[in-house]
Amino acid sequence: MAKVTAPLFGFSASGKLADSLVYMKWKGINDVRQYVIPSNPKSEDQTTQRGYMTAALTAWHTAGWIAADLAAWNRYASTLAKIMSGFNAFVKLKIDALVASKVFQVLVNADFSSVTATAGTVVMDIVAEGTTYLHVGTSKTAFPDSYLGVFDTDHVTFTLAGNTEKTKYYCYAQNTEGTDIGRTGIYEFETPAA
Repeated sequence: MAKVTAPLFGFSASGKLADSLVYMKWKGINDVRQYVIPSNPKSEDQTTQRGYMTAALTAWHTAGWIAADLAAWNRYASTLAKIMSGFNAFVKLKIDALVASKVFQVLVNADFSSVTATAGTVVMDIVAEGTTYLHVGTSKTAFPDSYLGVFDTDHVTFTLAGNTEKTKYYCYAQNTEGTDIGRTGIYEFETPAA
């Protein structure tokens, strides 16, 4: 049913009138168009792309995120040129990996409880072994320090060195192992006083 705020063709209307016209606002302009049932191409490429989207959504919903992981993804998304959420950023990376025939490794549950004023360790859960680095810096966009992770069964441990006390750090982990890729959002942690 079309909703009219003034006489028809007067100020504005929105919605569908029978199966013939659709009234809408488009880029701030009142518009009316012929009602058309959208096509649903089921080409091989379209089906493949829908499969990528389904896999990305499933990965997001089954990853086991904790609140810090979600905040990290949103922080990462805030550094990108396009406006998007952490969810959108993850889905894009996952689909890009699938298109490139890579396995996207999900790293979750970062634990910063062992970080001290000058050193410490960071532990993250990971599904599979791979060469994983933790990139660390004092800005959300610059990460000058990198630490190679050590994989053990279902998690990877990074040993930090050269921290400064009472300093806020940002970091993200990135997996770059052959056919496997992966990354986290951008975490933040603060070193305690010495």
